[in-house]
Amino acid sequence: MQLSPRLEKIMEMAGSGNAVADIGTDHGYVPLELVRRGAFQRAYAMDVRKGPLERAREHIQMAGMSERIETRLSDGLEKLLPGEADVIVMAGMGGPLMQRLLIQGEQTARSAKNLILSPQSEVERFRRFLHENRFKVVDEVYIEDENKIYVVMRCISGEPEEWTDLEFRYGKYPWKVKDALLFRILEKEIRTADSILEELKKQDSVSAEMRSCQLRKEREMAVQARELMLSSQEEKIAGEDQ
Repeated sequence: MQLSPRLEKIMEMAGSGNAVADIGTDHGYVPLELVRRGAFQRAYAMDVRKGPLERAREHIQMAGMSERIETRLSDGLEKLLPGEADVIVMAGMGGPLMQRLLIQGEQTARSAKNLILSPQSEVERFRRFLHENRFKVVDEVYIEDENKIYVVMRCISGEPEEWTDLEFRYGKYPWKVKDALLFRILEKEIRTADSILEELKKQDSVSAEMRSCQLRKEREMAVQARELMLSSQEEKIAGEDQ
């Protein structure tokens, strides 16, 4: 089965183990492929909606995997017992919803060896939530899929390291690999801020000034992040030349 780049990256970060649970499984492709490719012995495909779960069940039956993949109608982690899954995958949902599911199913979430999380909105806020609730991000990447850029992160339960405001905004680990997608994000943010600031100059209102102030702060962070990436890249090249 040919999966999208985002789903392939999620599967790669899931690694291997005894059992994997996919929360919000939709069509069930991730657990199906993880078991079919031999990464996991069994899987739980879980969704709060009956329609998608029925489609997942059909795909699993067609693949002859019904004995190894169980479908469960569940609001988040509600129907997954602590310790049932080595790895828990959550993707295809917004950051605030993912926060709620992790809080409601905290005991089960903390029992897993790895959490593979891909929030589709409010990513900076979601990173802060993880940090404040002792979920430690141990890896994170940006991935492009159908002209959209997504974040995929691997987390464990435990005390997190200290993070800077820049790292909360853009992630800690993409810096280490000089992620080209992160550089594109920074360039786009700077261009967009410049364009909006020019338009706001034409408006004489308190709200326009407040928006301009916020945009200038965000632009400053993007510029700072870009400069750090460029300087670290120059240091790397200089080191290779020596």
